[in-house]
Amino acid sequence: MIFLFPWAVVFGNEEFIQKTNGVWGWFAVIEAIIFVGILILGLVYAWKKGFLDWIKAEEKISNYKSPVPPQLYEDFNKRYQSKP
Repeated sequence: MIFLFPWAVVFGNEEFIQKTNGVWGWFAVIEAIIFVGILILGLVYAWKKGFLDWIKAEEKISNYKSPVPPQLYEDFNKRYQSKP
């Protein structure tokens, strides 16, 4: 809608429409249909590719054995916890 409002203001100029016997108006309508069609094609493409899915990925737990002892992590977290 943000892009169609300025377009409508420019192409809805009644003076141009009267001078061209309505051809200007039809040109404007066809141009708007092409613009909206391109937007719809982009939306369909993104939808088919799955870019609009809001399903969150499952968390994968790694079996990596860290050389850092777990107690060191706990001490670090205690030291830098935010205090209310």
